[in-house]
Amino acid sequence: MKRFLAVFLPAVILLEACSNADTSSTEEVSTFSNELYTVAYESTIRTENDGSNFSLSFSIAAEDETRQIDSSDVTLRFPERLSDDQGNSYQTTGDPHYSQKQQQSHIVKVEQSFSGPLHEESRHLTAPLLMVIDNNAEEVLFQNVTADSFPLTREELTITNMERNGKTLNFQAEDHISDGKLDWSMNVEGEKIYPAFTNTVVNNNGTYEGSLEFAFQPADRFSITAGRSRTEPLEWELPFVLPVS
Repeated sequence: MKRFLAVFLPAVILLEACSNADTSSTEEVSTFSNELYTVAYESTIRTENDGSNFSLSFSIAAEDETRQIDSSDVTLRFPERLSDDQGNSYQTTGDPHYSQKQQQSHIVKVEQSFSGPLHEESRHLTAPLLMVIDNNAEEVLFQNVTADSFPLTREELTITNMERNGKTLNFQAEDHISDGKLDWSMNVEGEKIYPAFTNTVVNNNGTYEGSLEFAFQPADRFSITAGRSRTEPLEWELPFVLPVS
């Protein structure tokens, strides 16, 4: 399944910890990115006055800032315990809290609580997270677009390029959660219009390319829908190494 083609690339910072004459180095990994999302560590929050509990805050941002992502489709899974560089462990408590701001619909904030005070000697936490995208949208709408609007991503489907040539739309696309057939149609005044002729191929790398010829010439601005036959969840491992602050 081509879902494994989208790999998160970590942003790595080399931290140096010196103790007397000994020098050790630890790679801090606080951000992961791929063509769909960037997942970033935001902060450590001490939730009690005495520091007996704390929480970690993360952001999940769609690379396409015109997207509206739903926190019910995007989740971070935390292990039962985290560990630090001193061998201490911290118990996960409760479920993660998800939030969004209306003016930033392409970003989801995630906060997870942990029990136990952070030890003073600790320099970093090891936090192996799992990001899961479980989006079962069977119809993907690209609304009110032009041939110059692309690339665009909606519901994990990316149209990388689209060109108009008379009655024909030539396109390239990649569906990140399905390798099944895509049925294309145009929405005209609330009516779904299918192309008179379709020529679509799937390349070895899992991308689509082809042409859609309609019985009429599409307007300069149009809305187009791709219908899926099935979807599958995406899962990415995110081995964070976080600073203790």
